[in-house]
Amino acid sequence: MKVPPYEFRGNCLIDSTGQELCLFHGVREFLDWASERFVLSIASWNLEDKVRPILEGFGLWDYFLFPKIEGHPNKADMIRRTLDELSSIGYNIEESFTWITEIFTSMRLGGYFPQLTLCTCGWMRNLLKN
Repeated sequence: MKVPPYEFRGNCLIDSTGQELCLFHGVREFLDWASERFVLSIASWNLEDKVRPILEGFGLWDYFLFPKIEGHPNKADMIRRTLDELSSIGYNIEESFTWITEIFTSMRLGGYFPQLTLCTCGWMRNLLKN
């Protein structure tokens, strides 16, 4: 694997131009808390070969089961495949699931998965502030 054009310093990534990308305060603690209570996964319109090394560098990749990071916007398909994979290892996907997403995606996903509760990122941020 090619060495990425960035380095990690604690909770920050520094790219080859000196720009910093830092994790929000409490991200690791939240993921620790959430992973003890929920199954965590990702459905992202991005490129896994770019995103995975960053999540691994921050030590976050292993929190997510059946992550989907793909170069297309069809999150409904990514979520469907994730639910199928969860079903294949014994999860009852007819039960309620919550997917945290941005507003635009939640509007498009609403009719696909009746058992899915869709929460927007803004709603989640407000919840975590309280």
